Amino acid sequence: IPDDGSVTEIGAYAFATVDGMRTVEIGEHITNIGDYAFAGCNDLEVVDVKGNPRTIGLRAFSFNTTLKTVRIADADGWSQIFFSNVPSNPVCFARNIELPKEVRIKEGRTQISAGAFRYGTGFEKVVLPSSMEVIGGTAFLECTDLKDVYIDDLRAWCRINFCSYSSNPLSNNARLWINGEQIREISFGKDIERVSKGCFVRCKDLESICFEGDTKIGELAFDACMDLKKVVFKSPNVKIEEDAFSKCNVDVYFCGTREQWELAGGNMLLGVNNVTFEDQ
Repeated sequence: IPDDGSVTEIGAYAFATVDGMRTVEIGEHITNIGDYAFAGCNDLEVVDVKGNPRTIGLRAFSFNTTLKTVRIADADGWSQIFFSNVPSNPVCFARNIELPKEVRIKEGRTQISAGAFRYGTGFEKVVLPSSMEVIGGTAFLECTDLKDVYIDDLRAWCRINFCSYSSNPLSNNARLWINGEQIREISFGKDIERVSKGCFVRCKDLESICFEGDTKIGELAFDACMDLKKVVFKSPNVKIEEDAFSKCNVDVYFCGTREQWELAGGNMLLGVNNVTFEDQ
C-alpha cells in the first residue's frame, strides 16, 4: 500500500478474499481501515503496522486463519485505535503481537482500547501516565514477556477502571513500580477513598499493605497476590467488596471489633488466614 500520502484510507472489502498476499504493510498515512478490508485473505501471515489508523472497521481481519504475526511500530498510537469489534483487531487471529521492548503511553492519554495488546510478545515494560482512567477489556491478556508496570502516582493507579481482569497489565504476574520504586509494601493514605476493582491482581512481590482511612476496596482488588502476607486496617469503617483477597493467604490486623469487621464485609472474604482484632 503506497506510503507517500496518496492513500489515506483502505475502503470496505478492499482486499477481502485476495489470495497470494502474505504480508500487508499499513503505512503512516493510513487513517482508516474499512469494514472487512482484509477479511478472508487465506494466505495472509504478517500485518506490519507502521502508522496508527484512527479506526479499524467491522471484522476487518476476520477469517484469516493463516495470520501469524502483527508488528506494531508505535505502541502509544496503537493503544488509541478504535476497534469497531473484536475481529477488527488482527491480533485476535494472529495471537502474536510484536512490540518494542517498552510500551510507553503518553502523558495526557486517558484510555487504552479494548484488546489493544493482548497476546503481545517481546515487551517487558509498560509505562502508564497518571492521566490514565480506563483500560479496555482484555487489553493485556496473555502478555507473557511482561515483567514490570510503571506509573508515577499511587492515587492515579487506584482510580483506573480496569474493564476486565486481563485489562490490568499486572495480571501477567508483573511487578508494580510507583514513582520509580518497586512496590513491596503499600500504605494507603486517608486521601485514597477507593481501590478499584482488580487494581492489584496477581501483583508480584507485594508483601504488606496498610489502610489508614475509610477506603473502599473493590472486588478482586488483590486477587492472587501470592506474596501478600499482611494486611492492616487502621479504621473500622472500611468497605471490602467480594473476593478482594481471593487466592491469597493473608493475616489481617483490624482496628475494630468483630461486629465492625462483619459490617465491613470481612466475614465474606476468601483468602484471609487469621484476623486479629483491636481488643485481642
